[in-house]
Amino acid sequence: MRIFFKNRIKLIIFPLLLLFLILSSGNQTVLAENFDYPDDPYNDALWAFDNPGYYTHYYGSFPVTQSSVKDVDMNIWDAWENYPLTKEETRPVVIAVIDTGIDYRHPDLRDSMWTNPNEIPDNGIDDDGNGYVDDIYGWDFYNNDASVCHYIETENGYTVDPDDNDNHGTHIAGIIAATANNSIGISGVASNVNIKIMSLKIHGGSSSSGSVANAIKAIRYAEAMGADICNLSWGTANYSQALELTIRESSMLFISAAGNNGINNNSTPTFPASLRLPNLISVAYIRNDGTLAEDSNYGVSTVDIAAPGEDIYSTLVGKYGYSSGTSMAAPHITGLAAMIYAYQENIYPAQVKELIINTMTPLDALTGYLINPGIPDAGAAIRSLSGITTDTSEPFLVFDTSFEKDEICVHVDAFDAGGSGIRKIRYIYGSKSADYFISDNGSSAILDNVVYLNKAGYYTFYVEDYAGNYQLYNLYIEDDTLVPDFTASYQVAPDYSYIAVHFSASDEDSGVKSIKYLAGEFTGDAFLFAGEHLDPSVKEHTLYLAPDVTALTFYLTDHRGNATTYVIRPEIIPATSLYLNVTERALEYMETFQLQPLIFPWLSTDGVSYISTDESILVVDNYGLVTAIGSGTAQIKVTTHSGISAVCKFIAGSDN
Repeated sequence: MRIFFKNRIKLIIFPLLLLFLILSSGNQTVLAENFDYPDDPYNDALWAFDNPGYYTHYYGSFPVTQSSVKDVDMNIWDAWENYPLTKEETRPVVIAVIDTGIDYRHPDLRDSMWTNPNEIPDNGIDDDGNGYVDDIYGWDFYNNDASVCHYIETENGYTVDPDDNDNHGTHIAGIIAATANNSIGISGVASNVNIKIMSLKIHGGSSSSGSVANAIKAIRYAEAMGADICNLSWGTANYSQALELTIRESSMLFISAAGNNGINNNSTPTFPASLRLPNLISVAYIRNDGTLAEDSNYGVSTVDIAAPGEDIYSTLVGKYGYSSGTSMAAPHITGLAAMIYAYQENIYPAQVKELIINTMTPLDALTGYLINPGIPDAGAAIRSLSGITTDTSEPFLVFDTSFEKDEICVHVDAFDAGGSGIRKIRYIYGSKSADYFISDNGSSAILDNVVYLNKAGYYTFYVEDYAGNYQLYNLYIEDDTLVPDFTASYQVAPDYSYIAVHFSASDEDSGVKSIKYLAGEFTGDAFLFAGEHLDPSVKEHTLYLAPDVTALTFYLTDHRGNATTYVIRPEIIPATSLYLNVTERALEYMETFQLQPLIFPWLSTDGVSYISTDESILVVDNYGLVTAIGSGTAQIKVTTHSGISAVCKFIAGSDN
């Protein structure tokens, strides 16, 4: 499976026809009077940060004022101005950019790059024992080395290698973390707090392609190395259960680009953006007038929110440039999420997602396109930080065991009263401690709230929420130990030509798997290679036996291997005498009476037949119910199969 993202980086060429507009342009963004605005010279290009109705577009180093719609922005400077902590007071936040590589040498990024504290650079040794040699800034999963970014050295420095383009990831990193107040370039959204960018390259080559397998490896690396947030500015049309499980079970928050195909993700999903998970935010992109871009994907039940993504100025390999798309919108939200994470230690993904959505700025133009039709308001989100609460409630599981043919079916429902969301539900055979599951040492994930087991016994179940609360269950899962139920009866034909055996088999636990029979008396071993099969899905069966068959053995098994035999011994016992409950009876017109024959011996297999001597006066059904339909006298003759008869006289109607 391949992953492709839409790279829309613009190579800016200065047009001579715009020279007059450029030289005459004098408008600059009006800064907040009470805010110590960072000194980065190109911040007036960042309309997503603050939009007074215009912004500066740079053609090389030449500024041109572009019009926009006032206040279509994320209020980043407002968030900085009201942030309750200094940068030094904020907790470290690590952001994994899983993308192309990142220019870690860039003067606006080098101070914001994550470095592996337990790895010695360029010694060819895996110092920290994590399986990756010299992974100083992260890892290049595309080329399977520590190169991270691919350069071409020039006389004036370096430029991007076109055969392995790393501009996309570098652009994203700059949006999030370009160093503020260094008198060059721009400020990143979250460069006011203590953040570091981990470079995890999964896309490469001239076409910037990648694989889901490498994405999963990168996520696991980020988790193991302590990242808090993953920026995923890529997508695929192919669903991967492994990718969904990896994201769902991660403790990190994922910000995912919705895609740049102009399609509805409800009907044509883009993954991972279309996954509905508590630790994932999917992002569309807007233009600077507040409208959804024509090529932005959308989805009223699949895309969470939008963010600025048009004409975004940020870092490229060795320089700066513009790009547009959901790839640029996602890191704006990633940067805001990083500011929220930096506030305190015990923040969890669903809390950050909820805070961003609850404090967003609604935009009418987005109604009907997104789950939450608006863009984040970073200022409002930061002013709400004091309302963040902790989740200290343990999640819990409720179990219900049934059987589905050959397997034990354990339904597992998870509940999280604390609100952080269920991160992980796992199980393993035997009794284990919580440490076993925290390290994911061979346990199995529970998908769709159901587990299918082959054997009974003690199992350990583990549930954890995104706040780190967990609970352990040691359960004995019982097997189906009961044999199938069997009921049977038989009837002898009136002329003794056959015996009809009626029977039914049932098993309320695992269900009847097999029914076999043999004429005669046998043990279960006889059915190993013999016996006639019957359809176990049929509830009731009838077999017709020759009158000389004296025994019939049934062999039944259920889906859990329980087996039993049942023997029926049909016997023809003719009647020797017959009596009726009355011998004479008067009936009114349309009155009924039930004749009851008494046959001896009691175990006789004979049935009886009923005949009216005058059906204009009396009628009788096959069960001996007599009805008077006229006037007069008539008889009902009752005869056993063996030929013994008895008569009852009835006086019906006016004649009585």
